[in-house]
Parts: sequence; structure tokens; C-alpha cells
Amino acid sequence: MSSKFAALILCLFPITLAAQVTGAVTAGYVTAVNPDGGFEVEGWPIELDSKATYFVRNNTGADTSVNAFRPFVGEFLDVYGERSKGKSAPRLIHATRLFQIVPAANSVHGTAIIDLVPQHDAMNPDHILRTDGRFLRILATAKLKF
Repeated sequence: MSSKFAALILCLFPITLAAQVTGAVTAGYVTAVNPDGGFEVEGWPIELDSKATYFVRNNTGADTSVNAFRPFVGEFLDVYGERSKGKSAPRLIHATRLFQIVPAANSVHGTAIIDLVPQHDAMNPDHILRTDGRFLRILATAKLKF
């Protein structure tokens, strides 16, 4: 009986390892972009593999391969690769694949602190606000819900 249990454990062990490797290492928002092109996702510095591949996933779930990637703060990404291990290793993710998740135009939402409302320009019907230190342009045609 114990040999059957051991065989079952040995059979399931590779499956659990495969499940850990195939999922995204992290999924979240770009929280920092450095002048040298480096960036962070949910506070994790991302180190790109020399053969990293980039994809854009639209709201229908279709993936499109792209040649280059320039992240911006607030963009949502799925990052595949490996997290650094060990206490002495620098805290980073070595990324092999990046998926930019494009939100549907009618589902963009979020929370921020408005810290500046510039004087409204009569020539521009759009609204400009500064939220969390970043300028935000809200189209005049947008339906707002506070």
C-alpha cells in the first residue's frame, strides 16, 4: 500500500512543478519606469532576457506579437520568467515573456488623489487634472461616475 502511495506522489510531483513554471510570475501594474529603460511591476524590478518576447492582449483575449516594448506607469502586465531566489540575490524578476493587457475603452477605472485642478482652457473642451502627481486628460465625451 505504501509503494502505491509513493508512486502516486512521484507521478504528481512533475505536474505540480509544471503548473508552477507555466503561470505568470507576477501580474499587475507598472509602478516605476527608469530613465535607462528599466521598469518595475508591482514594485518588482524587471530584468529582460536577451530573447524576451512581447505581446499585446486585447479585451477579446487575442495576443499579438510586437517587436519592442516601452512600458508606462499604470499599464497592466503579465510577466513570465523567474523571481530571484536566495536572501543574498537582488530582488528582481528575470522576464522571458511580457503580455501587455489592453483594457476595453469603456472599462477604464481607478482610484487616485486629485492634487491639482489647473485653470480650464476655453479652447479645449477636455478636462485636465493632476492625480497622484501625474496629469490626466479626461475627454469631454467621457461619462464620469464619482
